[in-house]
Amino acid sequence: MATQGFAYLDYTTATDALKQADAVLATVIDQIGDCTLIQEQQAGDVFLSLCESIIYHTNLRKGSRNY
Repeated sequence: MATQGFAYLDYTTATDALKQADAVLATVIDQIGDCTLIQEQQAGDVFLSLCESIIYHTNLRKGSRNY
């Protein structure tokens, strides 16, 4: 299924597994609805994202020590 030029991924299998594993999470998923993450939001360099995350958290921890 494509919407506005973006490809939506099929999260049915993952959603069903989560719902079977956790009744509370199943209720939340039912209330919120289907996952609408689009592939474009998930695209990118995974290594770069990991590096950015590490740097951010390192700087955050150093900054919090100053208070």
